[in-house]
Amino acid sequence: MADNYYFSLSDSPTPIRSNTVETIPSQPEPTVADLQRALAESQAALHQAEQRLREQQATFETIFDHLKVEVAVFGADGRYQYVNKHCFSDPALRQWVIGKNDEEYCAYRQRPVALA
Repeated sequence: MADNYYFSLSDSPTPIRSNTVETIPSQPEPTVADLQRALAESQAALHQAEQRLREQQATFETIFDHLKVEVAVFGADGRYQYVNKHCFSDPALRQWVIGKNDEEYCAYRQRPVALA
């Protein structure tokens, strides 16, 4: 009885035999070629996703630019991500404001920060 262990969740012990160990078959180690192929596939998928994102962004910008109202898109941090031409007619100002917040815009235009 020296090779038995007991495990119990109840009052009656359940014997577990120590000489019945099952091995799990191991997976073969990936080769350098396998890793290179996986990396190439990941890079291709990333490139396709980036391309779709650029196309979607261009579509939204086209729609926003043709609206007859001011459109500004802000990030979660309150910074401008996009403004259409009705917000600012000056293209240089539209480009400058991207990544800025309202406080920075007010300071730039020398307006009271309370307007932000």
